Amino acid sequence: MSYNFQFIYVTEVDLSIDNGPGINERESVKALTDNFGSQVICVAPYPKYPHRYLNPKIEYVFPHQSSPIRYTIFLVALFLRILRLNRVYNFKTLVFRLGVFPIVPLFLNLILRKPMVLKTLAAYALFEIKRNSWSHKVLSVLSLPIYKSVIKRACAADTVSIAYIEWLNSTFGADKNKLTLIPNGANVNFFMPQDTQSCRAELGFEDFTKILGYVGALDSLRQIEDLILCMRDIQDIGRVGLILVGSGSYRGQLEQLVSSLGLDEHVIFTGGIPYVKVPKYMNTFDVGIDLSLVPMRVNENVFYASYSQKISQYLSCGLPVIAWDTPDTQFLKDEQIGCITPVGDIRSLEDTIKRLLRMNNSEQTQMRLRARNYAKSHFSTRNLAE
Repeated sequence: MSYNFQFIYVTEVDLSIDNGPGINERESVKALTDNFGSQVICVAPYPKYPHRYLNPKIEYVFPHQSSPIRYTIFLVALFLRILRLNRVYNFKTLVFRLGVFPIVPLFLNLILRKPMVLKTLAAYALFEIKRNSWSHKVLSVLSLPIYKSVIKRACAADTVSIAYIEWLNSTFGADKNKLTLIPNGANVNFFMPQDTQSCRAELGFEDFTKILGYVGALDSLRQIEDLILCMRDIQDIGRVGLILVGSGSYRGQLEQLVSSLGLDEHVIFTGGIPYVKVPKYMNTFDVGIDLSLVPMRVNENVFYASYSQKISQYLSCGLPVIAWDTPDTQFLKDEQIGCITPVGDIRSLEDTIKRLLRMNNSEQTQMRLRARNYAKSHFSTRNLAE
């Protein structure tokens, strides 16, 4: 194979981490190296769990693993590696997935004078979500002017939410004409429909006649308590189970809520599971639910963002999806591949759940087919990488 490298793609994300950002970036980089490997070289920190994911097509540098000292060494190693690779291949474009302190993209853009593109431009959590740790406060103050400079110098960027476009424009003065909306995708060859009953039998969920499911972090942004409250009044349509796949700081509170409502037999907490098993769990669901919600303040306004990658994974498994009604989730209603419901309206959420669970076999089959086809055409990581 002949190589004509045009791009260098640089990420600070550890691709071996089995969390949302780690998995999403892993699949994105894998799509780049598998399908466009003759045009792009990817650079990433050496994985913390190489047994989980180690791609020989990636140029690895010193791992930072969230340590300030190691992170400083990582930045120096990253800077030197990119300079060396550029001397060899003379890239046309620099593409960066920004980290918490994007000094390397700024310096390289100043030194090399090449077009710079920013991937998955986000950072709302870094600058707007208040935390008590001194390190977070220091990073926010130091990073803000660098972020502004890097974004100003970029010729293009993508982000994952309609609300993010408004926030980036307001906070950094980002030109909306240079921002492209690219949603979180899914590996459609990994997240695939499987036989529901076989998956339930294998995982021990066969006692339920209907199953609602959620996969992801158990934290305050996921509105899982609202979902649990709905479980009280939907048992009239059969023995309905709620499977919560994941871990997080809210698990204890959620378990207490389940017990107080007498729902221990209907709600199952699986804890964290390996990424390779996630499709099997999803295929036990009749409906996938993601109530993730990020209220983003832009001047005096609040824009709701809902850009969870789990929605694309549910759809890829052929599952109808229920989510809150936001600009990011409107397509679920428009494409008839799920339902959206007014933010915070538990009664409406309950009615929506009942309506989907009561679909007849023909309606369910058609919606599942539409969901799978939509995921393949709109959320495939290969298509998004392209």
